Amino acid sequence: MTLRTIIIIEDDPAHARIVERMLSRLGLQNPLLRCASGNEALQLLESLAKDNSTNFASQYVLLIDINLPGLNGFQVMEKLDSNSVLRFIPRIIISTSDEPLDISRSKDFAHLAYLIKPLDYARIVELIKELDA
Repeated sequence: MTLRTIIIIEDDPAHARIVERMLSRLGLQNPLLRCASGNEALQLLESLAKDNSTNFASQYVLLIDINLPGLNGFQVMEKLDSNSVLRFIPRIIISTSDEPLDISRSKDFAHLAYLIKPLDYARIVELIKELDA
């Protein structure tokens, strides 16, 4: 079984390190990449897709923070949805916002879960293991 690479799109380095540590502590062994902005994430994904477009979406899962510099998480998802290769990458939205408007807006995009910080890391691990199975 090939494990999906988890791309953590999080601008706060401390939050990203916590996510990485907690996933590891819970036994997740998937490779990890990190992007500090929406723009950086899109550049990385477009670059990876050029090198390997066959079954591309099945190789990755995104943890997307909503509050990002430059393109925010919603804008990143809009860009993903408009790309014929990137649109199928599974996504988990992570946010500090429990605002009904943000949660409602997230329903405009394909995603596995909308999780509010502090995160339920066990739920993230469960979702990723289901994808890897």
